[in-house]
Amino acid sequence: MVIENVGSVPAEVTKWQVSATLMDLDGRHERIEQFEGQKVLETLLGACLFPGRETAVSVEFQHPGIWRTPLPLRLLVTLEYRGITDRIYRTNVEVERTPDGVRQRTTAT
Repeated sequence: MVIENVGSVPAEVTKWQVSATLMDLDGRHERIEQFEGQKVLETLLGACLFPGRETAVSVEFQHPGIWRTPLPLRLLVTLEYRGITDRIYRTNVEVERTPDGVRQRTTAT
């Protein structure tokens, strides 16, 4: 995934979470665990994202073939950050992939 600061001032990442679920054949969403050794989320904390710059982040999950399965997949990303003040901003992204297509919803506060 790619994170871009679309604001006008640098942003410091204060919180970063990614989770995923895969719908099984019974229609239940099962949580998919990330690799234990993955340190990407920790290294992004405290990072400074500059306006107009993109940062690529790779997240890996323990489910074999997660990207090739036709089962519905839901990915949730929460990014909290602050600019030049102490006010915390939050962007949430929900991506849902089904056999019919991909839907994405982004909210920011």
